[in-house]
Amino acid sequence: MSYIRHGYLLGLCLFITTFLGCTIVDVDNRVQLSSGEIFVLDIARNNVNRFAQKNVFYRFPIWSSDGSKLAYRADNNIHYVDVQSGFSEELVKSEFSTFFSVNYDWSPDGKELAYLEENDNADLTLNIINIETKQVIKSIFIGGNLFYSAIDWSPRGDYVIIYSGNKDARLVDLRNETVEVIEGIGGSISIAWCPNGEAFAYSTVAPQELLKYDTSLYNVGTKERLEITDLDASQISWSEDGTTMAFVSRLDNIYHLYTLEIGAGPVEVFTRNDKIRLLGWSSDDSELLFINPDSKRLSSITLETGEIKNLSRRSFQESNWIRLSPDKTRLVFGIQIFS
Repeated sequence: MSYIRHGYLLGLCLFITTFLGCTIVDVDNRVQLSSGEIFVLDIARNNVNRFAQKNVFYRFPIWSSDGSKLAYRADNNIHYVDVQSGFSEELVKSEFSTFFSVNYDWSPDGKELAYLEENDNADLTLNIINIETKQVIKSIFIGGNLFYSAIDWSPRGDYVIIYSGNKDARLVDLRNETVEVIEGIGGSISIAWCPNGEAFAYSTVAPQELLKYDTSLYNVGTKERLEITDLDASQISWSEDGTTMAFVSRLDNIYHLYTLEIGAGPVEVFTRNDKIRLLGWSSDDSELLFINPDSKRLSSITLETGEIKNLSRRSFQESNWIRLSPDKTRLVFGIQIFS
């Protein structure tokens, strides 16, 4: 999927949201809550809707591949909401605390959700739950004691990649329910499937070289790895045609936004001292969408000319977990509000 399906270490995201019993309110009259909130921005209309409920810790909303639903955590439990109708319900009750990780993801058709469940021995099981029936239709033992795990379902629907901050990655083949250990991907700062689902890009610390990164492709069919740059790549996002990836790299505390056509070298697009939040490509691959560190607004940069345009009136300076919808028309984002 999506994202940015895409980087696993999310930091202390004390912000987010709910749609359960949702109330849409005027953003300009926002009340102060001692919990998080989630907002959805319609980019073309510049309208922001807020869905709010007090006293529950909401976080990590993820778009389904068609943009019709969002999955999110309410405390440790997983819920989903139909964005159009507002209908929401709880899917999974869990004792697994996932403060630093997103350990669930949508199937490509949006009918199922994959999530990790932990037992008393800290072993993990990958479960697939049907959204309509709320029945677990597949359970695959992973094991591993993988702290701060995140998962990403392949665009073709045949694989799920599980990666964490301290262990080798696990590639789960959903067709025959086998688990492959992929060494050297533990500690990855970003993983993103190619649009055709044949490979994924990842950036990770080089073996025995602290803070020395490289970015590579891993082909799930051939098991081959191809190093594509010696830059660390975070927030990896693929173009729609699958030929080029965009990413952010930090060198000497300077943030650089690059594009990289596979088989060629990286091209620097934008550089700033402040953090750049890359959101993805425009639908025609001519622009990149990002949070501009200068204006703190949603902006686009045209790759051919370098022209930068602000696309939103609101500032995203205090926002967290910002994600672009698959159809590039909306943003979901969260804010932590204190009373």
